[in-house]
Amino acid sequence: MYHWDFVIGENIFFNDAEKEVIQLPAFQRLKSIKQTGFVYLKFPSAIHTRYEHSLGTTYWAELMYNAIHKEQDERDENQLRALRLAALLHDIGHGPFSHALDMLLYRNPSWAPQIDNFAVKNAKLKQVGKTTLKSHEQLTLEFIASEESFHQMIDEQTLVEIFQILNHEHKLSKIISADLDADRIDYLVRDSYYSGFPFGRDITHLFKQLIQNNLKYKRKHKSEENSQGEELLVVEEEGVSALETFLIARFHSYMHIYYSPETRAANLIFVKALENLLDKLENPGKGIYEIYRYLDDYDLLLGNFRKIPDERVRNALEEGFDSIRSILTDFLIGKVSTNFSSKRFIEMEKKTVFNLIRAQRSRKLRTIEKEIEKQTCLDIISPSGLATDVHVDIKGCSEEYSPLFIYDYSFIIRGLEQDMYMNSGLIVCNKTRDINDFLYRLARLDFGRILKNKKPCDLDVVLFGLKQYLDGIKEVRGPLWLAKRSGVYMLLRKLRDEELLEGYKFPKYYFSKQAYEALQILEFLGVLREQFILVFAQPPKGFIPSYMYSIDDKAYKELETLIFLSDEERRSIKNTVNAFIKEQCLYY
Repeated sequence: MYHWDFVIGENIFFNDAEKEVIQLPAFQRLKSIKQTGFVYLKFPSAIHTRYEHSLGTTYWAELMYNAIHKEQDERDENQLRALRLAALLHDIGHGPFSHALDMLLYRNPSWAPQIDNFAVKNAKLKQVGKTTLKSHEQLTLEFIASEESFHQMIDEQTLVEIFQILNHEHKLSKIISADLDADRIDYLVRDSYYSGFPFGRDITHLFKQLIQNNLKYKRKHKSEENSQGEELLVVEEEGVSALETFLIARFHSYMHIYYSPETRAANLIFVKALENLLDKLENPGKGIYEIYRYLDDYDLLLGNFRKIPDERVRNALEEGFDSIRSILTDFLIGKVSTNFSSKRFIEMEKKTVFNLIRAQRSRKLRTIEKEIEKQTCLDIISPSGLATDVHVDIKGCSEEYSPLFIYDYSFIIRGLEQDMYMNSGLIVCNKTRDINDFLYRLARLDFGRILKNKKPCDLDVVLFGLKQYLDGIKEVRGPLWLAKRSGVYMLLRKLRDEELLEGYKFPKYYFSKQAYEALQILEFLGVLREQFILVFAQPPKGFIPSYMYSIDDKAYKELETLIFLSDEERRSIKNTVNAFIKEQCLYY
């Protein structure tokens, strides 16, 4: 079977097994799920679907595999078969309007249903209890592990390998899910083409050259923190300019397509309508699960719930649909009145911004809406599309830091990162469109009550812990000694190990996406100062990327009263930090 893809400009071949997978009803459903959700309201030609994107991702995945395994003895046809099927199925768990439905889950964590959890045990897929649904990726894994019609087409070994690739447990996982992967390359090219932007299709040939000539695996330098020497997907030095072009194009895609205020406002109105519908259900989580699994865009907009097998959920949705029918019909005919206003964070009070970001990270935005005005819906435009997992292999770099994280080398990409934060802000959809009145009421909310959790917000712990750490090392090293990046990340790992932080992962010995984002937010708020320099040493040392951190005492005092930590939590953090400083002093 051949599929002509005019965006890529080539015929994509699919073998008999892949053709059978494509014919599955669950895969055919993707023909009726728009790739970019409500982007078509701003760019009418952006009505392409997850179906064609999945086919295109399969093409790019094989291209990347062949580039990395150039030698014939490096190739494994069984691995390649599993990789292609993983690429083909990577979006099978998407619900109607793609990420707009994920937004519903993010805003209502208490609604998240429990779904079957699977893992590989003794080279076989086994159910291992239940897990909370947080995104469509989990439903993709559930489909692969439990769909009988799919199991009849694929042998068990390949099935296990597909699961491991999509569950980030395989060497080839980064070809499907990373910052430079087949999925992102295809949606960048495809989405920009259908939206009418020139930076996608015009550089398709550049992406092909980058993949074919400058992509490889390289093992990270071994250390106490990284004893295995993690193998990374890296771009060679000659391909850095092409990589920068890719990341710049991605930056524009996020700024002007996915995260444009008009698109975000449409998402908000859609999600708010679904919230009103699901509020009427006895079990909203069950309703969310059934919508994800069985409906497409048109089913949801037209109120066609006949595909939902659970009779009670189906009847409840049908009964409540009349209350939101007029809103969803507007989406169907493209006449949505978004009625929104927006404001950048740099134009707002620092305290308000800090509270908003913490509310977003604690999933409390809907609580704020209820506190101020029930018909109001709000969203945070935060930096997205940051290349937090792209590495480059640069000649002359110290072996300890090779391959380099892209921000440690390219000042162009560092500039894009700063621009993203400068353009982050707040979107409010309400009847009055008076955002200043909204901000006035927002500033007077009791965030201490709203953000009260069993565990403190991560930004509170990070900010308080860093202050204690920097004050402590000043006493030991003197006022001019700043914290090194390695020390800061090791401290955050210590706080995580003490179970003071949730959701922080450290896949590399000196870098964590979650910690990196937290530090950038604190830098944006003016509390944390970051200095970056490249230190040039004599060979064989080579040049070394160096980050140094310090706290702005004045800015910290402005926000310190907002940190919601109990006395017990503060003591625990202080004890952890003090123990860490003693360990460091012994180390030095």
